[in-house]
Parts: sequence; C-alpha cells; structure tokens
Amino acid sequence: MRHNSARGFIDGYYRLVESYRNAEDKICYRTLLNVGFLDTSAVSAEQLDQLYMLNSLIPVKIC
Repeated sequence: MRHNSARGFIDGYYRLVESYRNAEDKICYRTLLNVGFLDTSAVSAEQLDQLYMLNSLIPVKIC
C-alpha cells in the first residue's frame, strides 16, 4: 500500500515479482514489472501479461 498522490489516499501499488533462492539458499525477489496504481476492476491478467511483454525492463534483484 502506498500514498496515491493523484487520488489523495492510500491505494494498492502493483508489481510483478519473481522469488528464487540464491547460491547461499537465501530467498530473494526480482522485480519483473512495476505496474503502479491500478483500478483492479478494469485490468485483467491478460492485460498485465501484455504489459510485461511490451516492456523491456532490467530486473531488479533484492536479496
């Protein structure tokens, strides 16, 4: 949850992440797509897939 300055209140912020274990067997997360604030009633899983395919983002590793 984040503050959505456009709407003036706390709202859901969406990211597509992948979890994996590194060489030390520690759980890590890689951000594949920063989607942002969405009206969840207007976005389907297929539309999110299309967004991911259209964006050439460099994954961010978090360990």
